[in-house]
Amino acid sequence: MLTCSLHKPFCAPLLALLLIASCNGQDKPVLSKDSLVGSGTVPAGKPAGTAPFGSAPWSGFVSFSTGGEQISQYIRRMFQDAAGNLWFGTEGGVSRFNGRTFTGFPIPAADLTNSPDVYPSPKLISSIVQDKAGNIWFGSNGGGVYRYDGSTLTNLSEKDGLCNNFVTSILEDRAGNLWFGTRFGGLCRYDGKAFTSLTRKDGLTSSFVWTLYEERAGTLWMGTAGGGACRTDGATLTCYGEQDGLGNLYVQSILEDASGQLWFGTSGGVYRFNGTTFTNFTKKDALRRGRLLRWTPKARPRAPAVLRRSRLLHGREW
Repeated sequence: MLTCSLHKPFCAPLLALLLIASCNGQDKPVLSKDSLVGSGTVPAGKPAGTAPFGSAPWSGFVSFSTGGEQISQYIRRMFQDAAGNLWFGTEGGVSRFNGRTFTGFPIPAADLTNSPDVYPSPKLISSIVQDKAGNIWFGSNGGGVYRYDGSTLTNLSEKDGLCNNFVTSILEDRAGNLWFGTRFGGLCRYDGKAFTSLTRKDGLTSSFVWTLYEERAGTLWMGTAGGGACRTDGATLTCYGEQDGLGNLYVQSILEDASGQLWFGTSGGVYRFNGTTFTNFTKKDALRRGRLLRWTPKARPRAPAVLRRSRLLHGREW
């Protein structure tokens, strides 16, 4: 276990999109061209409700796919805002679904000319979060972060103090600070006025922060690519790796259960942490490829987590 004092404060596999709707014994429709692009509507005769997954008597599955002039059918992030709209971060940009209509939400493509070794999708959006003030934040692949206040889209990048323009994860803590995990610059915090960074110079074990999670006690956890898991309380940084029992250092998701134990989804199975010891679970422990797991702690319900090839993916966000 590596612990150090801080001198300053501070992609988951490609998923097919399935939305629940009423089939009523009819053939399953596929929306092409108008689904995730520009605008499109739920097929005639299919109840849409007043908001995504509202009170409409939906049942069964309807597949929404793209065709022709498309954004992308490769979905990297799904998020529901306070108004009930669904937002989809894809490899080709952002689409919004209001329960009836898909609308393309334009975000500028990143300039990857001088970044030959990165994922070659200049419109990729891999993280979407809504803050307490109602602003929606988008993490881009090389263009920094974008904040949408309902009328204006504002860009914040390295020139504004962001630690890196390749933003892989976003989290707002209970104090209202925004945290950004990045591909090459570690972690940075934004208090609404300025950025502060946490990097390898401060003891972070990897510059690639894959996922972020705030446990009930208020501690911020980071899952990294190649550096295991780290946590900070704002004053100290502690990182866990193989020497501590975390046998796989590629941590893609983190989840706290009802008893306060933490679960880490990695490229080598699931690890449970009781505050002292890590316990590893893999397919040999009855976890089967493709099985859907669900935690619903009484005090703080969570979204489902998907296990694929022994990797727990996105427990809090889909």
